[in-house]
Amino acid sequence: MVEVECPHCETDVALDDDEFGVFICPHCDIEFEWENPPSEREDIEIELTSFSEVFSLWMITLVWCGISFVIAGFVVSDILYKFETEDWHPTDAVVLDSWVVEGTGEASGTFCLWAEYEYEFDGVEYIGLDEKTPCTPENANADEDYPVGKGITIFVDPDNPSESSLTQGFDVEDQLTCCFFILPFIGLILIGCSIWTTVNKVKGK
Repeated sequence: MVEVECPHCETDVALDDDEFGVFICPHCDIEFEWENPPSEREDIEIELTSFSEVFSLWMITLVWCGISFVIAGFVVSDILYKFETEDWHPTDAVVLDSWVVEGTGEASGTFCLWAEYEYEFDGVEYIGLDEKTPCTPENANADEDYPVGKGITIFVDPDNPSESSLTQGFDVEDQLTCCFFILPFIGLILIGCSIWTTVNKVKGK
């Protein structure tokens, strides 16, 4: 036998150990429900399942943040470089060599143009080597536009003339790279959700 307290009149009602369901209180004649309480084993299984979900959420969060922050780091580096070139001086140069390099991994199918060129700044001759961005699928034969001996315009850092670039500032494609900043932002949201979920699970325990 087991004695349970009626939720209505708060008096004890004697029930058999294996009796569960809806009963009528013999003291107040009002129905009440008595359910089978979970066993200790079931409590442990529920707890393990609950914390495994938290662990999985943290693993997803850490992987996402690791990848997104690395990508954001490259984007920031590229943006800072493009800002620097805004004030660089346009200068005439002559192409010495050019070639196209295909991207690997996720960038497979895109092509980047590289060019080596000779230029003069303040009476001093320099050899420059730079990648022309952005890298796109349409650049597969871009080196044909930079034959040896062709005159081109490059941009030179007036404070360090040995530094030069084939492009200057931002274009539409460069601005689109800023969209990658949404990745670490989502990562921060995942971190917040993971902390909130962990705290609630601990409090629930």
